[in-house]
Formats: sequence, structure tokens, C-alpha cells
Amino acid sequence: MKALPAKVSGAALVEMPDEHQAEETLELLAEDSPDAARDIVDELADDEAADLVGGLDPADQERLLAAVEDREEIEELLRYDPETAGGLMTAAVVTVRASDTAGDAIESLRRQAEEIEDFSQVYVVDDDDHLLGCFQSRGW
Repeated sequence: MKALPAKVSGAALVEMPDEHQAEETLELLAEDSPDAARDIVDELADDEAADLVGGLDPADQERLLAAVEDREEIEELLRYDPETAGGLMTAAVVTVRASDTAGDAIESLRRQAEEIEDFSQVYVVDDDDHLLGCFQSRGW
């Protein structure tokens, strides 16, 4: 895992058929190479990171999260039971304002896509952030 790029290592951990094995691998990596473990967690989507970090014991969670860039988002998701809707959700959403021009909306989508690389839904909100609708794509 240490020899692979963080993005590849993270994808491999998420795809491991045995969730406990992925958690154990991350835990061992965090003990042996904390920077590598942090980089892997930073590369994961917040919901995937919460799934992996949630399987660690509290001391290991705290040690790893102390170095992670998106700590707040991951901690928010860890508050939910993994088998509930809250535990399955992600905090990363792409939104555009209904009052935006087409050009403004496209520019907003480009900026957000730099942060959220993989998304299939765009939520339309009003100026008070109330949901007005949702567009789903098979591929942007």
C-alpha cells in the first residue's frame, strides 16, 4: 500500500471485499506510516473515508483524523450509524442557484468539479439554499 499512489491505495481499500481487512490495513498503515495513511484518507470521498475510519478504534481514529484535511466532514458522517441514511450519505454535493445565468451556473459547476471530481447530480437551490430541484446525469 505504501508503494502505491494514495489515490490507488484508497480505491483498493474501498474495493476490498472484506471491510474489516480494509480497516486493519489502514490501521497498520497508520501505525507504520502516518503520512501515507493520511494521504489515502485525504484522497477518498468523505463517505468512503468515514466508512474506513469508522472501523478503527477511537484512539486510532483521533490520531488519523488529526492530520486529515477534511476532518470536519468525516467526523460529521461518523456521528451516524453506518447502516442508516445518514451513515450512507456524503456531505459533498454540487449546487447551482436558480437565479444564476447559464454562464454563471457553468462556471460554478467547473469550480465545484475541481473539489468534487465524481458527481452525477446537481442540486438547484434558491438564494436561501432551499432545494428546488435536481438534475441527474449519466455522464457530464
